[in-house]
Amino acid sequence: MIHQQKEEQVGKKRKAGKADRRGKTQNKRNEPVQTEHVLTEPVQTESGQAEPGQEVLKLPEAFCARMRGMLGEEFDAFMQSYRQPRRAGIRINTLKREWRTFVQNAAFLQDPIQWANTEEIAESTAECTAYYCDPSQRPGKMVLHEAGAYYMQEPSAMAVAAISGITSGQRVLDLCAAPGGKTTQLGLRSGDKGLLVSNDVSASRAAALLKNIELFGFSEMTVVSEEAYRLNELADIRPDK
Repeated sequence: MIHQQKEEQVGKKRKAGKADRRGKTQNKRNEPVQTEHVLTEPVQTESGQAEPGQEVLKLPEAFCARMRGMLGEEFDAFMQSYRQPRRAGIRINTLKREWRTFVQNAAFLQDPIQWANTEEIAESTAECTAYYCDPSQRPGKMVLHEAGAYYMQEPSAMAVAAISGITSGQRVLDLCAAPGGKTTQLGLRSGDKGLLVSNDVSASRAAALLKNIELFGFSEMTVVSEEAYRLNELADIRPDK
C-alpha cells in the first residue's frame, strides 16, 4: 500500500513537471521580441493614396544597438537599406581567355561594381570585372557558371578582397575560405606569382571550396581542412596577408 502511494506521488510530480515545462516553453514562444526598429512599407490604394502599411521586418534591439555604435551617423542609412530590393552580383573570372567577349554579350549583367575590380584591371566600366545582375534570368544555372566563367557573390562580400591591399606575388592565407567567394577573388589579385592557402575547418565545405578553385583554373593555390592553430605545425606558411 505504501509502495503504491509513493508511485502515485512520483507520477503526479512527473506530470506536474511536464506541465510546468510545457507552460514555460509556451510562454517563451508567446513572448514578444524586443525591437528598436520596425520597418513598414506603405500600401497603395486604388485611388493612388498611400496608407499605413503592414509590418515587414523586426530587428532585435541588441543588434540595432550594436550597429548604431559601429556606424554612428551612417546608422539611419543602414536601416533604410532594408527597404531597398536585394541586388545580386557576379564576378568575372579573368583567367578565362574570352572573358571580355562574355561581358559584352551577357544579357543578365547590369551596372558595374567598381570597388570589386581585380588589381590588374583598370577601374573603367569597359574593364570592370564585377557586375550587378538580373537574378530572374538565373545565371547560377547556366553552363558558363558551371564552367567557372563567373562566380555568383553578394556585392558587399566583394569588399573584403577589395580593401585587403593584396597585390601580385604575395603569399596569402584565407582561414575561413569556403565556399570560395573571397578566395577566388584573392587568387585573382595574388596572381600566378604568389601563393594562396585556402583553409576551412569543415571537410565538406572544403570540398566545395576545392571545386570552385578548380573551376577558376588557379595554379598557385593550396586547399587544406584544419584547425587554424595546426597550420603552422603542418607547414611554414608565413603569409604576407
